[in-house]
Amino acid sequence: MTDTTLLRPDAWQQDGPDRVRLLATRCGRCKTLTFPPAPSCPACWERDQLTIESLPKHGALHSFTIVHTPGTGITAPYAVGLVDYEEGVRVCGRLRGGAHLSVGMPMETIPGSIREGENPLSGWMFQAVTKSPEPL
Repeated sequence: MTDTTLLRPDAWQQDGPDRVRLLATRCGRCKTLTFPPAPSCPACWERDQLTIESLPKHGALHSFTIVHTPGTGITAPYAVGLVDYEEGVRVCGRLRGGAHLSVGMPMETIPGSIREGENPLSGWMFQAVTKSPEPL
């Protein structure tokens, strides 16, 4: 079995077969939340007061597109989209279920295979929430 390359290993953690946590940095000075984690705050340039925190599992689909011409090892067509979080962070990722997507729909973060074959790539993906998210 070939080792799987991880997509931005500092930006996510897999917490089980169906659970992914996206990681961000929070600035202690200005409270800006940044994804992926950054060595300094992009708003105030603070370097010493940064902490790592998890983004929520659920966000809302901001926009998406369907890709018909894939790279090597990627099956097409597939969807790529931007997901917004209440904290003001927007994350790009693959979307599962491209035929039933609509802007504004709730999305959840899941683990997924981004690329198969000789150089496999694992990372986060998003899929539509099929039931109401549980309250935090």
